[in-house]
Amino acid sequence: MDGDILTQLFETMPFDRANTTLSELHSPWGIALPGHYLTGFHAALEGSWVLHVPPLAPVEMHAGDIAFFPMGRPHDARDRATTGLVPLSSVHCLERVGRSVKTIRHGGRGERTRVLSVALPIDMPWRTPVLGVLPPLIFVPGDGEKPTPALAPLVHRLTEEVELRRPGHLAASRRLIELLILEMLRMKVDEGEIDAGLLSTLGDPGISAALTAMHQEVDRDWSVSELAGLAGMSRSLFAARFAALVGVAPHRYLIRARLQHAAQLLRSRELTVPEVSARVGYQSESSFSRVFTREIGVPPATYRKQQWEGANADREDDRRRAPPESGPSSRYSRPAARPAVSGHRVNQR
Repeated sequence: MDGDILTQLFETMPFDRANTTLSELHSPWGIALPGHYLTGFHAALEGSWVLHVPPLAPVEMHAGDIAFFPMGRPHDARDRATTGLVPLSSVHCLERVGRSVKTIRHGGRGERTRVLSVALPIDMPWRTPVLGVLPPLIFVPGDGEKPTPALAPLVHRLTEEVELRRPGHLAASRRLIELLILEMLRMKVDEGEIDAGLLSTLGDPGISAALTAMHQEVDRDWSVSELAGLAGMSRSLFAARFAALVGVAPHRYLIRARLQHAAQLLRSRELTVPEVSARVGYQSESSFSRVFTREIGVPPATYRKQQWEGANADREDDRRRAPPESGPSSRYSRPAARPAVSGHRVNQR
């Protein structure tokens, strides 16, 4: 595995479970969104609106702007600061394609806003020491009409995939989402808003070396002394610095790294549960199942079944709803050039 912490992060994030929502919102409108362990973003396509992520100050969004949430937090969006809010669960869903794509319409009869939103569920919020130390909101301004040039083609293509839903749109969307998030992070590193050292080493080359070693050999019973040696520190200094930077003790992080890798293997269905257990360093399937259930909330076999059933539903919907070659099946056609502005909404399922 590549030693770059950011690369490791993207290799383990479940982009196959990304949810995409295209929202059409007419004034007056306001939606309250729960955060619940989501990484995601809102890309403003048309219109203007107000985004509020407490305790931060509200941000005015315009067409072309993108708001990225490294670790999901409860937030709200509305056409203006004085508009009341309704919970996301009460917003009307026009159309749903499997678990991964849906279109919604909400609000009154006033000015239109369109937003492309992506939500990426995080099974284990503690799996992301990098995302967890990033700013709670990363704002990427556009030009009042479209996103910054580095992101505009990706947002355009992702919107097309949601609107047109050609065969393979789910696979294409997942890759576009991954590229969008990666490019946003790179952009903020280049601009100095995010410390490059934070992403590549968590601010400490020694801690980075220990993290890399644990991810490369999750099946190994690493001792704190061994990891401290890799970090070039005393055992006590390493343990204290690791906990300060990563947020958990080394042995807890190793458990989480193991379960992170186990979740990947379970989703792929290439190995049996006992084989997954051995692959991530557990001596017995029962001990693996006990730890997995405690941390994830369901046993390994149940987790695999849930993930597989969801993926099958998405693939079946993709096949069933694939539009004829003569044109798109979506109720949303690609709009002609419209006045600047944005849209909003994150899907939480």
